[in-house]
Amino acid sequence: MSRTDSGAAAFDAAVARHDADVAARGLTIWVGSEPTFTDRAAQSPEWLNQALGGDKEARAQTLAERLCARFPGSLLLHTVGRQYPGEERPRWNLGLYRRRDGRPVWPPRPVAEAPADLDAWTATLAAELTGRGWHVDAVAGAAACERRVLLRTDPGVAMPAPDDPRLARAPVHTRPTPAGGLTDDLAAAGLHLFALSLPDEGPVPAVELPMFADVATFLAVLECLAAAAADCGLPRPRLTGYPPPWMPWSNGPR
Repeated sequence: MSRTDSGAAAFDAAVARHDADVAARGLTIWVGSEPTFTDRAAQSPEWLNQALGGDKEARAQTLAERLCARFPGSLLLHTVGRQYPGEERPRWNLGLYRRRDGRPVWPPRPVAEAPADLDAWTATLAAELTGRGWHVDAVAGAAACERRVLLRTDPGVAMPAPDDPRLARAPVHTRPTPAGGLTDDLAAAGLHLFALSLPDEGPVPAVELPMFADVATFLAVLECLAAAAADCGLPRPRLTGYPPPWMPWSNGPR
């Protein structure tokens, strides 16, 4: 659309008046920019005017898994979504990531036949991470079906005290997002905390990821996770937690 100078000035003036009126009324306007998937036949609240509820997340997970299967080597992450004023905790968010150059983000590996064993999986992951020259420490998990691993990529970073409350933190999905944005105090100090779990209802492994500042470390960790799961006879883990670092070569959410 082309605009004359006078038309542009009139448009800008109208926008300025609109913004001033909105500000004077104390209103906040949210503008959505994502494609929205709905069930046109449904009349339940989550498909009409509520963000969460019903089988919405389960159906989104099924769709994302099918898309992930169509793109071998892609990565499916269940990370923290947006949190709007008045909401107690952030919404869920599913992201599918793949490289434009065709290289895998999640390395495909053959899966060995073995019974699900949380301790064996934790030990195997620790060995994979240690093999990269990193330092790994086991910390107490929050539940019997959970193990926690603390990764230090810099040997100069001190190990926190066993009673450091950050080591027992609740999952990031259950915590309100600070007004200033999502943060990871441990990662900022050079400590990356992983929570591994095997739900009682079946051998579907899950890993809560910490925050990573650089892509190289993030990709190396993914390789270790893929190798450890495959060596222990486990399917691809459900990856949750913090969003990944921005990957400029990725076809995925930013």
